Formats: sequence, C-alpha cells, structure tokens
Amino acid sequence: MVYTTDLELPVEKILQYYRLRWEQETAFRDSKQNFGFDDYQVQSETSISRFVQLSFVAVSIMQMFFNQSMLSHNVDEVCETLGIHWYRPSKLTRGLMQAYLRYLSFRELFSSSKVILFNQTKIYESLIKVA
Repeated sequence: MVYTTDLELPVEKILQYYRLRWEQETAFRDSKQNFGFDDYQVQSETSISRFVQLSFVAVSIMQMFFNQSMLSHNVDEVCETLGIHWYRPSKLTRGLMQAYLRYLSFRELFSSSKVILFNQTKIYESLIKVA
C-alpha cells in the first residue's frame, strides 16, 4: 500500500521516493540505536556539540575500518552471517557494519583457539617458574 498526495506522479517515481525515504529512516534508526544519538545525557550546547562530533568521529572510524579491512563483504554475506533473513537493504548500512564488526570482535575474543592459546601460555609460564 502506498500513500501520496500528488496523484499526477507515476507509480515508479512514488516508489523511488519511498525507497529514498526508507534509507533515511534506517539511517536515523542506526544512528539512534548504535551510535548513542538518543541517550546522551548532556544539557549544555557545548556538551551536545562535543557529543555529536565525537559520535560522528566514531562512525567515521568504524566506516574506515570496515572499508579497509572488508572490501569483499556484501549485504547478503553480512546479513547471512548475522542471521538476518528478513532485511535486505540495497547497500550496507552503518548499523549492519557496526553489528558485523561487533560479531567479528566477539567471535575473535571468545574463540576456542584463544582459550587454548591462553591455557598453553599459562602452562608454559608455570613450567618456566618451576624450572
């Protein structure tokens, strides 16, 4: 179902406007949910300005990191990895990038190879102390 007040517009143009609007809505949602734009607790104009600037710096760093390290990942691959089967944007949103990077860092942090390596290091250190 599509709503419009301009009855002269062709259907294709209306759908194009809806797509553009949807991308804006998901960008706003991502900025609120993933980058803290809805829960800042500062009140002065200077503090709000600093908060917004730091948030944009964080988003920019995340974007640069994602672009430099994962050029081969596409929307389908990221959504599949995250288990998202109901949402397929035309391009990777910042929210998807952030969720994917969080997934990769948690996977790396809690991987079994890290635990094995940590235990081997502890055993090695214990043997050195005993020797």
